[in-house]
Amino acid sequence: MVRYIQKLIDYPEALQVLEFSGGRAVLIAVRAAPGSPVVNHPIAQFRELFPDAPMRLVALYRQETLLTCEGNTRIFPGDELFLLADARHIRQVLKAMHRSDEPVRRVMIAGGGKVGLRLARRLREQYQ
Repeated sequence: MVRYIQKLIDYPEALQVLEFSGGRAVLIAVRAAPGSPVVNHPIAQFRELFPDAPMRLVALYRQETLLTCEGNTRIFPGDELFLLADARHIRQVLKAMHRSDEPVRRVMIAGGGKVGLRLARRLREQYQ
C-alpha cells in the first residue's frame, strides 16, 4: 500500500500506477488534459509523435464508457487512458499526456496508522 501511494506522489499526473514484472513494466492510468500533446490525435500517431516514449494503449474510457482502441480513434480532453510502458519511460509517457510535470512539494498524511507512519518514513528517506 505504501509503495502504491508513493507512486501517486512521485507521478501526480497519474490516476493509477501499477507495476508488473518486478517493477520493469508499468500500467499507468492518466486523464488526457486539455491542450496536451495527445489531444485530437489518433492512436496510430503515438509512435510518430512520441518516439522517446514507447507505450502501448491498452484501454480507453470516454465518459466512463470503454471504447475500442483502433488506430483511427482520436483522443479527446478528459479521456482516461491506460498505458503500458517500460518503467524507465514513465516520465516521457506522462509528458506526452500532460504539458507540465510539476512535482509534489507538500504532502499531508491524515491518520496515524501503520500505513501513514511507513509512508512518512519512506518519504523522509527519499527526500532528505
